Amino acid sequence: MNQSVQTIPEALRLLKEGQILISDSRVILFQKGEQLYAKGISWQAALSPNDFQRLFDQNTFWVYEKKEEKISSEKDEDYYQWASRYL
Repeated sequence: MNQSVQTIPEALRLLKEGQILISDSRVILFQKGEQLYAKGISWQAALSPNDFQRLFDQNTFWVYEKKEEKISSEKDEDYYQWASRYL
């Protein structure tokens, strides 16, 4: 999460583009089709743009960036050498 988002219009634009945002209060925000969703640890809610603005007006958001782990061929080789000896 690198990019911070300070305004509601910018947050709505990013959500419409398919980005996932995380609020200061650790609420995950995303959009499917035309519907906005907020997801907490044990709850999920569908929001209108007006509800979104009222609930999150004072928040800073962070753009969620999925980290892709690269497979290390060196680590794979070490593992298979170890596994062939001990398993």
